[in-house]
Amino acid sequence: MANRPDDPMLEFHIQRMHGGGVSAHVASGLAVGDSVSLRGPFGTAYFREEHLGPILLAAGGTGLAPLQSIVETALAMGATQRLHLYVGARAEADLYRLDRLRALASRHRNLIVVTTIGEPGDDGAHRRGSPSDAIAADFRDLAAFHAYVAGPPAHCEAVRRACVARGLPEAACFMDPFVPAASGD
Repeated sequence: MANRPDDPMLEFHIQRMHGGGVSAHVASGLAVGDSVSLRGPFGTAYFREEHLGPILLAAGGTGLAPLQSIVETALAMGATQRLHLYVGARAEADLYRLDRLRALASRHRNLIVVTTIGEPGDDGAHRRGSPSDAIAADFRDLAAFHAYVAGPPAHCEAVRRACVARGLPEAACFMDPFVPAASGD
């Protein structure tokens, strides 16, 4: 879910997974006007407005969805602290919403967007490696930060380890690892 909490329209980022029943249905079977039942959200990566210190956000793939919500909510509420958003993908073609993120960063000087890709073939617009690699290279001390992390479980764990190694308190790391639904869910 990628929308702000006050938005009456729900926005979802859904990656089509090979063999994925839900993503295949959304891509091929769902039509405008179809009824959909939803429960949630259930994750821990949601904006904590009482935190006035800097914020680190690290998305892997469609993990961008809840982090987009956090960034847009914080900016709409007038947050002035630094928001460091790291977005990673395997290949450049897998990155999305870059125009929207760059437009936000151009309007809000406190938002820094860093994109990373893991595979060769980049034109230099993105850093090589993973968000956890870039975070490890960019920060020495994250003790004053809150971190929000979403995406594949391995990405979430790698970012958590990198952040904790740089002083982020475990209680200040909020993660939403995306685990594929079991068949029949």
